[in-house]
Amino acid sequence: MKKGFTLIEVIITISILFIIASISLINISNLEKQKNDTDVELCKSMILGTVNDAKQYCRENNKSGYILFNVAESKIGFYSSNKRIESFVLPEDVNIYSINTNGSRIDIDKFGFTSDAGTIKLRDKRGSLYTITINVGAGYVEIK
Repeated sequence: MKKGFTLIEVIITISILFIIASISLINISNLEKQKNDTDVELCKSMILGTVNDAKQYCRENNKSGYILFNVAESKIGFYSSNKRIESFVLPEDVNIYSINTNGSRIDIDKFGFTSDAGTIKLRDKRGSLYTITINVGAGYVEIK
């Protein structure tokens, strides 16, 4: 009776395990990329939604307000009458890279118009930059 493995059996077993491990690593890499892309899209949509919700709130309630960007804590909030109406925290892999607005905030008048133009840049964990531009007046927001 044979007690052990032949060299060819060991090589075949190691080869099969190596192929399975390679496929798993490729899938994990794709999963990380998908998660990053989903987080970025979520952030862009949430910022756009916050701007539009703030404009609508100001119009409907005949009150002015502002959207405040807290770069240090990666928080964004909408305030009106010294009260927080809406806020959210960005996912940990997405950060506010820079914000080009007056005092890191966007003012909205009681008619729902923005009085400040600005550019918000987000950076993901891969180092890619994404730009959100807000124009004065009608409050047109563009995501690039």
